[in-house]
Parts: sequence; C-alpha cells; structure tokens
Amino acid sequence: MIQTARTAAENLFKRPVADKASDAGKLQEFRSTQLLRKQETRRDELSERLQKRRHENAAAATLFRSPS
Repeated sequence: MIQTARTAAENLFKRPVADKASDAGKLQEFRSTQLLRKQETRRDELSERLQKRRHENAAAATLFRSPS
C-alpha cells in the first residue's frame, strides 16, 4: 500500500522522457546541463567562502596572539 502511494507520488512529479530528436529532448538536455553547472558553481562558491573564512580566522588568530 505504502509503496503504491509512493510510486504514484513519484510518477506525478517525474519529468517525462522526451525523444532525443525533438525540441523537448534538446530542452531536457539543456536543463540537465544547466543543473550540473549550477551545482558546480555552488560547490566552487562554497569552497571559496570556506577558504576565505579560514584565512580570516588565521589572520585573527595571529592578530590576537600574545607576544612571547
């Protein structure tokens, strides 16, 4: 019962598979490419933010370190 409801729900939101030669197929391919690019961009931006945060934390640690 639960599996049937889940399958029905998944099928409601699943994108239909388009023919490769049709414009819908080209659009689907374009969307998947854009989705991958967006994921890569997010991953790159996240790594830049983390790197910047590490750099700022290291600078703050050296700034507030007591002289020996």
